[in-house]
Amino acid sequence: MLCLALIARSGPVDHPLDGLVGLLGDALGERHLSAEEAGGHVTGFQATLGDRRFEARVQGTEVEASDVHEVGGVVIRRQQLDHGGLLAELAMVMAPLAARDPRLRAALVSLPTP
Repeated sequence: MLCLALIARSGPVDHPLDGLVGLLGDALGERHLSAEEAGGHVTGFQATLGDRRFEARVQGTEVEASDVHEVGGVVIRRQQLDHGGLLAELAMVMAPLAARDPRLRAALVSLPTP
């Protein structure tokens, strides 16, 4: 269900990261999220959720992303993702973190149900 809500919130096809970065900003704040913009639209972001770092960039009409699992500054795993994979991984990581983080939980609860 959370993955579907992220898909619904991610943004229009021509600007696929706009809504997602808005949601992540509400949930994570500036300390855990940095975004790049051009022409009023998000072109890339980096978000830290626990020991995972998600990076995404719009390349033409596609989203290229990676999920980096880091422990103590050591990269354990790096996985390349497409847009759908990024949303699925974000949902998998965000759900259990929301149980412990009131700000993240509030942001996720406010998502419209698809």
